[in-house]
Amino acid sequence: MALTIHLTQTAIGIGVLYGIGLGWRGSFSLASCFVFAGLAFVIQTVAARVWLRHSTFGPVECLWRSVTYGRRLPLLRTSHS
Repeated sequence: MALTIHLTQTAIGIGVLYGIGLGWRGSFSLASCFVFAGLAFVIQTVAARVWLRHSTFGPVECLWRSVTYGRRLPLLRTSHS
């Protein structure tokens, strides 16, 4: 899930801070930056835990491995243990 989380954090940051998104760069205080980052971290952690209950890899990792191995890998686990 590391690559998926990294790319998601990048998308959130760009979407909130830069002009192609909300353009809020410079409008946050230091305290609100910590709160925003903490909330994003908690939401991503919960989402990752839920995702990994049903899959072995994150979605981007699964795509990466499929391209590397040259065959489509299953996104979800076939059996739950």
